[in-house]
Amino acid sequence: MLVDALHRAYIVSNHVAFYGVALRSLNEDTTKLYSRYGFKIAPKEKNHPLMVLPIWSIKDLFQIRN
Repeated sequence: MLVDALHRAYIVSNHVAFYGVALRSLNEDTTKLYSRYGFKIAPKEKNHPLMVLPIWSIKDLFQIRN
């Protein structure tokens, strides 16, 4: 589901400008999982941290390389 959501964000980014995808991690396990996908914890976040994946990272995942 995460990959599908990121792909949809990539499609939208071709029509609308935005910084990236943000989410709240509910526990340590999900924080580790999202970190493996490239999400970073926003500054000064502790409990249920806000995590962000910039749009350029998402575009790198889905753009066709020549």
